[in-house]
Amino acid sequence: MNNWKQNDSIATLDSLIESKIDKYEYNLARYLNKYVDLRNYTEYDDWLGITPTSAFTQRPDLEDAPSINVIKSVIDSIVSKLSNNKTRPFFSPVNGNFKTRQVVRQAQQYFDQTYDQLHVHDIVSDAFKNACIFDIGYIFVDPFTYEVSCLPTWTIATLNAEAAYSDPTKMLIEMKNMPSMLLNKYGIKHDARYCNFEMFVDIIEKKATIFVNEQPVKTIKYDCDQLPIVRVYFNKPVYGNRTVSIADELEGLQTHIDLLSAKMSAAEQLTPANTIYVYNGTSNLHASDLSNKDGKVYELDMDPGMSKLPVEYVPRSPHDPIWQQQLEYYVQKAYDMIGISQLSSQSRKPSGLDSGVALQTMEDIESDRFETQVTHYTNAYVELALLMLKIMPDDAPILPTTAYNSSYTWKDIKEQQSLFKIQYSAASALSKDPAERLKQVLQLTQVGLIDPAKTAQYLDLPDLTDAYVGASAVSDAIDACIQRAIEKEAYTIPDYINYQQLSQRIALVENQLYSSITGDDAKNDKEVVQSLARIMSLEQVLNAKMEDEGFLQLQQPEETATSDSGLAVGAQNAATQAISAADTMAKNTASVDQMNADQAATGLPINSANL
Repeated sequence: MNNWKQNDSIATLDSLIESKIDKYEYNLARYLNKYVDLRNYTEYDDWLGITPTSAFTQRPDLEDAPSINVIKSVIDSIVSKLSNNKTRPFFSPVNGNFKTRQVVRQAQQYFDQTYDQLHVHDIVSDAFKNACIFDIGYIFVDPFTYEVSCLPTWTIATLNAEAAYSDPTKMLIEMKNMPSMLLNKYGIKHDARYCNFEMFVDIIEKKATIFVNEQPVKTIKYDCDQLPIVRVYFNKPVYGNRTVSIADELEGLQTHIDLLSAKMSAAEQLTPANTIYVYNGTSNLHASDLSNKDGKVYELDMDPGMSKLPVEYVPRSPHDPIWQQQLEYYVQKAYDMIGISQLSSQSRKPSGLDSGVALQTMEDIESDRFETQVTHYTNAYVELALLMLKIMPDDAPILPTTAYNSSYTWKDIKEQQSLFKIQYSAASALSKDPAERLKQVLQLTQVGLIDPAKTAQYLDLPDLTDAYVGASAVSDAIDACIQRAIEKEAYTIPDYINYQQLSQRIALVENQLYSSITGDDAKNDKEVVQSLARIMSLEQVLNAKMEDEGFLQLQQPEETATSDSGLAVGAQNAATQAISAADTMAKNTASVDQMNADQAATGLPINSANL
């Protein structure tokens, strides 16, 4: 891009940020009940010392009216409700070969760990809160450091014209008076304590540039087809970037609530608590003698013919009760407009709803009102995962390489992306409580949904890590053996491998590969057939090794013992073992015949050495 075009784009985006500052300052003040100077945000002069309700104060000598901040109450209630929807991206292979399943498994492990370590649930919640206050929230994946964060809404801009017709191609992040020490993560040194920071990203020119005090200091290649942000909305824009927030929707009602609150507060401060009248007669009691204090004793001379004390107390209401009714009406109307019950914001149940069914029905009604918002909220997790897949460097490993598996790279998962889909699911189907998690895993193992050999991997309790690492070592070694055979054609089987579990796992992988042959995708089917041939070769080596080592041969007893009936015990055991082995061989032979028939139909080599 020519410098003048880049400078023109930056100038346009900078003007868009400046044009929205006043609106965002007001919305933030509505939420915080304090004005904040977003143009000059430092440690000393950010609070301006005035509140949105100050404009409604009736007289300068009166105290500010109490704040009835419906906007904050509604936003906090909705954010709290949606924050319970803690989800995660769920990777599910659609077709593909053995490599696809391995890549998907590593990607799932990476995002499960990363979402916890980076506190992504808090980041998505903060972004949604920004959308409720301002109009949009941003989740940012830094193209320089790959960090995930929630950007302040007033620091970022995209072109409205681009957003009206397609996805934006340019964006600017601008932070005034940013502490210079934050530049260290970019490898940039700056002597002053504060600086003006800008980051300009252009997906057409495939560049991302950092500016410090309007001077370019670092540029990298940005080879991604979308900007490094995920947008979160309360109301999705109908056109361009323009939408409304909860603060915008409730502004009118909040203004009337503040006005009524100010009038009622002034009336309460200016109206005396009570009024005392003293008759002007011949009595020796004067108005100056009376006060609201207790404990005084008065000597009183009654006027002739006076039957009661010459003092009369007249109570007065500070304001008309209709003002209170009107205030309550506006507050209730604010909750009704957004669709949340006032009792819900107060963590109280309605009177008369005592059964669990009735309470659940009320929750369902509120949930239906926010179905669109829930969809936006949960989709943000999937969109963030897709964005990270695109931004992460191709040569970086998904997981660190260990002794039991060779890690795939992000390039591998990008190449396999058409063979799997990403959905959202609950953050964890298993409980975080150790006792409950153990119970759930054992139940799933009993019904056959979890391989008993992999039970330890699903428990994963921190205080028993050493025990579970040992318990899952056999399963890890078997997986490594199968992976090396399929990917590197290495068919060496160590003597310490559990032959029985390896044989079962090979059969499982063979079934998975065979079921993924579609007949519609020649390239993918060719890779699957190749993987299936290699895993069958490993099976042949295993069978030969088991036969050489006498795995199925009968064990002869060293000494022959005689039972009470005169039958040699050793011979009886040998006969029993022979029957068991014969049954095993018969079952395996039948399964091999069927498998060979299936393999002949697909052109695969027939394996006659199966157990």
